[in-house]
Amino acid sequence: MTSDGTLSTASGPAGRVATSLPELVEHVAARYGLGDVAGWSVLETGYEDCNLDLRARQARVVVKVFSAGRPASVPARTAAIISRARAAGVRHPALRRDADGGHVHEYDGHHLIVMDFAPGQSFYEMGRPPSEAELGKVLEQAALIHAIGARPEPVFDPWAIDNLLPLARQVGDLLDAEQRRLVGACLEELAGVRWRELPEALIHADLTAGNLLVAPDGELTVLDFALANRWPRLQELAVIAASLMHGAPGSLRERMEHVATRYSQIAPTPLSPGELGALGAFGRAAAAMELLGGLNQWRRGSRGPETDSLIVIGTTGLRDYELADMRAVELGGDQRARAVRDRGARGHRGHRARLAVAAQQARQGRRQLTAPGVDRALLGAGHRSFGLVEGVSNVHVFTVGTRCSRGVPAASASENPREVPARAGGNRLARPRQWKA
Repeated sequence: MTSDGTLSTASGPAGRVATSLPELVEHVAARYGLGDVAGWSVLETGYEDCNLDLRARQARVVVKVFSAGRPASVPARTAAIISRARAAGVRHPALRRDADGGHVHEYDGHHLIVMDFAPGQSFYEMGRPPSEAELGKVLEQAALIHAIGARPEPVFDPWAIDNLLPLARQVGDLLDAEQRRLVGACLEELAGVRWRELPEALIHADLTAGNLLVAPDGELTVLDFALANRWPRLQELAVIAASLMHGAPGSLRERMEHVATRYSQIAPTPLSPGELGALGAFGRAAAAMELLGGLNQWRRGSRGPETDSLIVIGTTGLRDYELADMRAVELGGDQRARAVRDRGARGHRGHRARLAVAAQQARQGRRQLTAPGVDRALLGAGHRSFGLVEGVSNVHVFTVGTRCSRGVPAASASENPREVPARAGGNRLARPRQWKA
């Protein structure tokens, strides 16, 4: 086999492993009875852990090496959830047992699990959101997960809605004036929802473009249950609408409603009236978490296309909701207009006032809602125009989805995150490039 002698272990996912990767690979092949190693590569998978594609004489497998900083309980918890999910019919690669019969193996201070290699491409690799048929399969898998009665020990999820306010405080100084207004509107709407009283279920919590593979036969495979927790089902659906379906037709509000409708048609228990009433708050919150999470990764030094994409996905999603509110204020009479007025009556008058000012600026042609530095010619079908009222200047919003180039060098990597170009595709925990061993 080839070695990693030319690569510094400080780069990418390999830098999260404090041991020799070639020696780890040989150890795994021996302990799992895989035979001689033909080759291996590191999968560049987001911001945590290190995944290896190991090709041996007896089998091709993926080795998930948990980073040294992970709590010791996380690997066993992850393996247990995967086992429960597979028993419930969820399509996840089968876990392999080591020579001692266990799913979790320890080597040189690291815990790891080994699973069968799943053929196919992720939506990140294909550079597009799911089709309608594929969305149905995603929601079928989500419904199966939500029906699992497991109650695992909670694990910290930095992307959960529960962390929205703390994260906004943490990275608030990186927000520009528009982003601060958009996030503020999200927090105001969320404050009016008793989301902790909504029905909870076991959710995957990270059904994003890099964690869903489409096999050659069209079947869907779900990856990575490390963040699975019991949360409201709406959090799962909001991540699907805001992140996975980014780039699909329609605004985020429309995608959220569509995902909710299709889920209720599939799930054994349709969404309740309380859940349906909170769709807007959760859709907005999911977009805000993409934006804030991307800025948090930027601050921590993860500056590249994936981080740029999170910021763009979040900002454009929040703009979608603001535009919907502006239309409701202008047109009046429909349910959304009443909802906006109700928020004002409950004390969120500041948000409604901002919407009125924004609508007035739009009428006067002074308001621009495009991502900084975006070339409209690059956006193609991602561009949508909304006329606020007849005879009023259009307000433009640009949606840049995962169909855009994912290999573009991040020219903004060392620049202000407020000026990230809206051109990079991908989502957190995606599976873009590979470093070949």
